[in-house]
Amino acid sequence: MQTIATAANKKFFAGQKVVIGNTSIINDRKYVGLTGTVDFEFDTLVYVFVRAKGQRADRCICMHRDSLTLAS
Repeated sequence: MQTIATAANKKFFAGQKVVIGNTSIINDRKYVGLTGTVDFEFDTLVYVFVRAKGQRADRCICMHRDSLTLAS
């Protein structure tokens, strides 16, 4: 039997590498497959440090956990 990952059973922990789906949250540019590091998780929201191309520093963004997958 296959287990389907949903917001109810998907958990992320600090330090895990994740891939963000389609987002235009940074500088109103479209990013696909942006990777980041989990800072912490609260309820269904995950705070992720990301650095987009051309950025000098990481930014902490808040995403719903359904829009994230673990990086391999």
